[in-house]
Amino acid sequence: MNAQGCATTQLDADKDGVSDAADQCPATPAGATVNAQGCAAAQLDADKDGVNDGADQCPATPAGATVNAQGCATTQIDTDKDGVSDAADQCPSTPTAATVNAQGCSDTQLDADSDGVNNAVDQCPGTPSGAAVNSQGCSANQLDTDGDGVSDAVDQCPSTSAGASVNAQGCATTQLDSDSDGVNNAVDQCPSTPAGATVNAQGCATTQLDADNDGVSDAVDQCPGTLASATVNAQGCAPVQLDSDSDGVNNAADQCPSTPAGETPDATGCSVSQLTGNVTAGATAWAAQNCSLCHGDGINDGLAANMNIDPFNLKKTTVAGLARYIEANMPQGNAESCVGQCAADTAAYILTWEPAAVGDAANGAVLYSKTCVNCHGATGAGIPPTFPSVQGATAADLKSAIMVSGSTMSTMGAGLMPTEIEDLGAYMSGL
Repeated sequence: MNAQGCATTQLDADKDGVSDAADQCPATPAGATVNAQGCAAAQLDADKDGVNDGADQCPATPAGATVNAQGCATTQIDTDKDGVSDAADQCPSTPTAATVNAQGCSDTQLDADSDGVNNAVDQCPGTPSGAAVNSQGCSANQLDTDGDGVSDAVDQCPSTSAGASVNAQGCATTQLDSDSDGVNNAVDQCPSTPAGATVNAQGCATTQLDADNDGVSDAVDQCPGTLASATVNAQGCAPVQLDSDSDGVNNAADQCPSTPAGETPDATGCSVSQLTGNVTAGATAWAAQNCSLCHGDGINDGLAANMNIDPFNLKKTTVAGLARYIEANMPQGNAESCVGQCAADTAAYILTWEPAAVGDAANGAVLYSKTCVNCHGATGAGIPPTFPSVQGATAADLKSAIMVSGSTMSTMGAGLMPTEIEDLGAYMSGL
């Protein structure tokens, strides 16, 4: 008992209706409703977290947990109301009613590959770390714009048609141009065109074309229409396409491959100067062409002086030279009637008439001292530039000089007989 004679079971200091002996909350505010232990709600802390039950929004806080002013530990708080406590919530601001994972994150809050694009819109969820991505979360090596199975990062042909077979670089045959000639491989018939060469629609340069298939490219083929299987030279020409002497007869048929320019060949490619004359045939041609009507039957036997066949003129020519003259001029007025072999035969026949004349050098020396020495000197060296040397000159040379109209020699030689010209030639040729 106390001094007033009261036991503790009789005392109730806070007037809450619970004796001090049983009152666990001895200082209950006046008028507060208490429990059997004499405690008002404001005096209770059921979870021992330091926040009385009247204010404790989390009455079952684990022992020892740190709480906020509302008596809640972080494991008991769920700020965004997503069902995951703030302590475990990796996405504390989840939109209301969004479905979240165990970490409290919705798809719109996740970025599984850490590429800066959340999972909800990320079309490439496995982007390598650090790779640059587009707005869909895809890096270049994850994209395949043309759907050919080759990523855009290495695809050299980004617009391949759907379904086309491609190489490792993502290119179909119709997109490739291996030799960079502007014609793709699908139609390029010449896949190794040299750099810079101009090509046709099939991708071939002239150096790669061989239209006649003779093994010589069109660029150097001088005979582009060679027949199949013909043997050709380096210029792509078969013998039947060549005409080395430009006489109009190809080499394959040309029996005279070096016809002089300007001379007309026969079907064998031989001009009159290249034909071998036949004396017997020439005698027949002489008669058939009625040559004797003008020229008689021998040398200097013509009907007139200008129709004579001068033996000295004959000595200055050859069968070829005379044949050319006959072909071009004889018979007068009808030269085309004796050409080619006829002219060659006739020339051979005529040249049998006159044996080679031999001049008298001794008589020539006498004639030279009388008619030539004053201009050409004792040794024939001449007096340049007016009078040329006559050393080594022949009768033919002298005859030619005399024939030059208006020259000094044409005047001096007018009085010389043909035999005297031969004698002078014999002498001068030895000077």
